[in-house]
Amino acid sequence: MRIPRILTAVLALAACAAVFGQTRRVAVLPFENDGLAAADVRGLTLFFETALQNTRLCEIVEQTKVEEILKAHQFVLADFNDPAKAVAIGKLVPANTIALGAAGKLGGRPYLNVKLIDLVSGTIVAARNVTAVSVEALTSELNALAAGILGSPSSSLASPPEVSRPGPPVPLTAVPRVARAQLSLFESGPGIPPPESRIYAVTFLTAHTRFINWDLFLEFTAPVAQSQSLPVDATILRSNGTVLTVQSLTANLQTGWTWFRMWNGWGAPNTYNWAPDTYTLRITLGGVPAAVTTFVVR
Repeated sequence: MRIPRILTAVLALAACAAVFGQTRRVAVLPFENDGLAAADVRGLTLFFETALQNTRLCEIVEQTKVEEILKAHQFVLADFNDPAKAVAIGKLVPANTIALGAAGKLGGRPYLNVKLIDLVSGTIVAARNVTAVSVEALTSELNALAAGILGSPSSSLASPPEVSRPGPPVPLTAVPRVARAQLSLFESGPGIPPPESRIYAVTFLTAHTRFINWDLFLEFTAPVAQSQSLPVDATILRSNGTVLTVQSLTANLQTGWTWFRMWNGWGAPNTYNWAPDTYTLRITLGGVPAAVTTFVVR
């Protein structure tokens, strides 16, 4: 089977988070090459596959199984870009969603753009992109990209994020000490609303809840001594201690700042995707605990 240039790397399938018995199965197609080395694009595809698996919401299905099905029915990978054909293919392969990606350079910086397409309707259900100073730095953002594309379609920062991560571990002395932390929660559909439109809560009804977003405000004991980029990890746990998701972001602190604000979220465009339970949200800054809260879904 001839694979077109736009899709020239490894094909993988992932079966993702069950929602009330309905499993979302995502076929991750090879990334389109838009100016990077072919080996780098293949590596990014493989690493993104691993990142999906690391969410603990997915399992990988052998690519040859899908290729055999497409060949038997005279389809090629490019047919996934045709909504009508995508729906037909969706009835044949063990997937109801596909992920298409493009890896290239923009302004001299490597980027990766990924979108999810519903094979039932042929519509785009989520899209996310990330850029970095190098391909190596880009790979460190794939876990956050995978978590975001599966759960949260957008995130916002109080200042424009620099997505590259520092290589060595962050010294504890370099992490600003937090004098006051406020961690608030609010529900929304796809896309995080502006602060003035948010309705904060600690209890959510599964029949009316799509994305549960968090809004973090940190006030430091002293002004930031020097500009630095620190990793921010947000972990959501079930009441039994199992990890629902981990979101890895970056806080770009500037010299003299006395406070920092960041927000993000996790969920799905439809309701009834949150199981009734008591959840815990823990956020660390530079590996140091920064804030924690609990919320209830009924």
